[in-house]
Amino acid sequence: VFVLNRRNLYTFPGASGFIYLGLTLLLWLIGTNYQNNLILALAYGLISIFVVAILHAYANLAGTSLEILPSQSVFAEDQANINLRLTAINKRGAENIRCQFRGQANVVVELDCQQPSIINLPVMTDRRGWLLPGRFLIETYYPLGLIRCWTWLVFDVELLVYAKPLACDVPTLSEAGTGLMAGAIKLGGSDFEGIKPYKIGDARKHIAWKAAAKGKGLYTKQYADDISHEQWLDITQLNNPLEERLSILTYWVLKLTEQNQLFGLRLFSVVIPPNCGESHRQECLIALALFDGALK
Repeated sequence: VFVLNRRNLYTFPGASGFIYLGLTLLLWLIGTNYQNNLILALAYGLISIFVVAILHAYANLAGTSLEILPSQSVFAEDQANINLRLTAINKRGAENIRCQFRGQANVVVELDCQQPSIINLPVMTDRRGWLLPGRFLIETYYPLGLIRCWTWLVFDVELLVYAKPLACDVPTLSEAGTGLMAGAIKLGGSDFEGIKPYKIGDARKHIAWKAAAKGKGLYTKQYADDISHEQWLDITQLNNPLEERLSILTYWVLKLTEQNQLFGLRLFSVVIPPNCGESHRQECLIALALFDGALK
């Protein structure tokens, strides 16, 4: 958690602030040259406003706390959203605060006193692995737009970027390699064992149409010799450049998970045993995102 204070906040006139000072100086020179007290009073009044603007700009950010929150992983070349919680202790809150990571789009936020506000900061991704968004800027030109109060921060962001999926035909069992699971039973029998929820890829002739007609949903009939196959996705099956291979494998992982199929993943020395489900999908995507070509 970062707390903004006099040790890390900076104030300096903005472009409009320098114009304001230039005009004020011109008025002072005119008042001095012509010994016009009214113009001199106006110049001194403008200087007073400028000084007050410095104090208000600093007070607008001082005491604000910032905390990075967990963010959802994305695929390479997609936009990531980094979640940030801001809390102002100023009695009147904080106004017109601009936040952004360097080179990214900014977000403007208004804060109420002691009311945490969560903002999503957009960051474009260009490669797989841990995201390094760079330095974070928070600034304000409140209240008159004359003074800029700002600071740069560096957050330890833990957001993983998956390899970008590259569409490619999913290999068949014969292409990917198969094997029988322990406890599997022979395919093609006729002894009825029961029914299970329908999943994509199940044979239409095994669908329990009577149950569907009664409005119970789609189910598939199971027979005594049904068998499960282990399908392996192996990086050595592909001859593309390394990054393309990882992108293709990422696509295959997503497709096979959608189809609720059992599969394993081999990345040279990294081996993930066959399984299915969301946790298995996550494990495979993480392995692909963090794979180091030096592990060959």
